[in-house]
Amino acid sequence: MRPVADVLRRIVARRREVVAGASDLGLEMAARAEPLGVEENAFLAALAARRGRAVIAEVKMGSPRIGSLAGRVDPVAQARRYAANGAAA
Repeated sequence: MRPVADVLRRIVARRREVVAGASDLGLEMAARAEPLGVEENAFLAALAARRGRAVIAEVKMGSPRIGSLAGRVDPVAQARRYAANGAAA
């Protein structure tokens, strides 16, 4: 077996362990949480206010190709542009 393939196998195995642990924790937290209604949850209210489909926009602060976008993107201004153009959340 080539060394690179062995490293990748170890990375995949470790990632599977981490994801399995995170899933267990997420399920446990969800079971203990009290669900919020639309009235108490601004995110759900924004989606419910739209009839039909709703766009959920996200401002990323990094790019796989460019790297960090800190200083290149104003996240607040970008979020306002998304909202002004119809994003529900």
